[in-house]
Amino acid sequence: QIHLLNKIGFKWNSIASNKWNIWYEELKSYLKDSGDARIPRNFGSNAALGSWVDTQRRNYEKFHTGISSCGITVDQIRLLNNIGFEW
Repeated sequence: QIHLLNKIGFKWNSIASNKWNIWYEELKSYLKDSGDARIPRNFGSNAALGSWVDTQRRNYEKFHTGISSCGITVDQIRLLNNIGFEW
């Protein structure tokens, strides 16, 4: 069954990817308003965004230590780098 789903192009991470994209757009909105992408972990006015940013930083560290289940993709890292995200 997995093979058949792969064969038709089933997106296994589509829900997680869509959620990531929603937070990424939220970060871009913050960047537009503030002029930077330096969000502290305990970001008072949007604690959930601060938590998401913290998770991206931790996932990035895992990525660089070679942990395969790091929770971040090369494309996601590229997107964050392109907007000036501070790791």
